[in-house]
Amino acid sequence: MQSKKARSLARYVDVVHSVDRPKLVTALDRAVDHAREAGERSEGMGALIQVNLDPDTAADRGGVPLNGVQSLAEKIAQSDHLRLLGLMAVAPHGAQGQEAQGPLTHWPQLAMT
Repeated sequence: MQSKKARSLARYVDVVHSVDRPKLVTALDRAVDHAREAGERSEGMGALIQVNLDPDTAADRGGVPLNGVQSLAEKIAQSDHLRLLGLMAVAPHGAQGQEAQGPLTHWPQLAMT
């Protein structure tokens, strides 16, 4: 998702499934704040961190790599208007079942807010 679309989405979206960078967290948090001040929404917004499980970084499919999940989760937790609801994973091309979700099965529990 492009940061510049955050303000538009903040008026009608309850959950964003593609949070993959700190700049987007900041943009969404500000956009929700503006929407609340304008009376366009009464609650915060849910957020799922989009995790890229594809080891082929050249695939450029979006998502934060596994080693960036914790810091992004902390950024969301520190925001005023976003709630971390979990992860949304982008599996490697051609991966099936357990192979696709393997890297997440041993992930430590994230602090959900």
